[in-house]
Amino acid sequence: MPPHIPHLDAYVDTAKAIITRNKALRILCFVDHDEQPDSSSSGLPTWAPAWHIENKVMFLSYPSCAGPVTDPWIDISQSGDMSVLRVRGFVVDTISALSNIMDAPGFLVTTREDELRKSIPFLLDHLWGVLSETSTDSAAKEQCLESIGLALACEWVDGKHAVQNRAKHGADFAAYILEYENILEEATSSKLLASFPPEFKQEIQVRSIGGSAVQFVQSMQSCNARRIFRTTEGRYGLGPRIARPGDSCCVLAGSQFPMIMRKAQDKWQVVGQTILQGYMDFEAFTLFRQSKLPLHVFSII
Repeated sequence: MPPHIPHLDAYVDTAKAIITRNKALRILCFVDHDEQPDSSSSGLPTWAPAWHIENKVMFLSYPSCAGPVTDPWIDISQSGDMSVLRVRGFVVDTISALSNIMDAPGFLVTTREDELRKSIPFLLDHLWGVLSETSTDSAAKEQCLESIGLALACEWVDGKHAVQNRAKHGADFAAYILEYENILEEATSSKLLASFPPEFKQEIQVRSIGGSAVQFVQSMQSCNARRIFRTTEGRYGLGPRIARPGDSCCVLAGSQFPMIMRKAQDKWQVVGQTILQGYMDFEAFTLFRQSKLPLHVFSII
């Protein structure tokens, strides 16, 4: 049992009041665990922000909602020493692979010497190595590359959703890919481009016309202190740095963003919010209405 710390009680009481008054889970956006969530050792439930700890991530933004942003069913009850948040929602996928934790100073491409000093040298090669599928089908590999690019840009381009501005996004991402190619030794290709047919590099060069690698780096800032992940269903997303394989991707009624959650016996823990491709615009609720996705009740500690 952790020692009793009065200000932690204030954090929990504040989170309770905000959630119960608004019947919404917006406050979960402020949860930024620096270590694996464990309410028994931290003194805080995993759904309550630790306001005394510096938040290392930028808040995510998205033009649509994964589900309704309020739900009158949301409730908080006391179970012994635990404050339990009860919500409704869906388990839609499971994380199967993750990148290393990314950091903003490492996004900009300058020289080969600087690249080798980064915590993740040649970031795109790293992402491709851990997240790409083993398929040899060119179309499937291109789809994988596009998905990684969208996740890196948080699906935003010049203030617009990347899907609505796909040409500009594609040009910026292609320019960013070529920035890495340009600092490699002559006659050497990155692991990423080496996995495609030789003519694909020419296609990337054509796509990059009018694109800006600097603009793409600016779009990547929300990736700081986060990880890109792939799911068992082949979807990609941007998630919290403490996420790990086996964590569940969930859509909760009352939350604009999907959440990464972790099962803890018969309860759940909040790992953090995520952008999950394919579940950002009420898709989970549509599947539920079609009887293709079961509704869950989550007891979160």
